[in-house]
Amino acid sequence: MGRTIAISGTASGIGRTLAGILRDRGDDVIGVDLRDADVCADLGTPEGRDAAVAAVLDRSGGTLDGVVACAGVSGPTPLTVTVNHFGVLALLEGLRPALARAARRAPPPSGRSPGRSRWTTTSCGPAWTATSPRRSRRPRR
Repeated sequence: MGRTIAISGTASGIGRTLAGILRDRGDDVIGVDLRDADVCADLGTPEGRDAAVAAVLDRSGGTLDGVVACAGVSGPTPLTVTVNHFGVLALLEGLRPALARAARRAPPPSGRSPGRSRWTTTSCGPAWTATSPRRSRRPRR
């Protein structure tokens, strides 16, 4: 019996690769994305974030060993903030009780240690800053 891990951003890129690796190792992965996932939800909207949390909790039975917030978009748009910041916060806050339940349960038969629920976030897009060479506000000479 493996761990139960929720991963956002599993339709492509880092999220899809990580989900495949964890499934190959025997873990139960609950993928979250706009499409091609176990849970299809839009992390860019409050309603989508609420739906994602509810569906993950339902599929996991209310207990998670880990959460990887990997969904993200790149570009200097409001969508970047709503998905990469608010989407991550809502997902982690909503799933935090499920992580706490995993920390209190008995050790799994695989011998993995109990009390080791984890979460992580990753930025799947480039960083945009006000001083980026392409976005500089200084006049060119």
